Amino acid sequence: MGESLASLVLGKTPRLAIDMYSFSRFQEGSPLHGAYGIGSIS
Repeated sequence: MGESLASLVLGKTPRLAIDMYSFSRFQEGSPLHGAYGIGSIS
């Protein structure tokens, strides 16, 4: 996560997509869903 965020700050494309962590997901009604239920996303 940190490496991907640093890449975005530097204007580079991150190796891993972190779009799912965008704050706009709350407005869009798209919460994170883990494979093993609530609490497993941390």
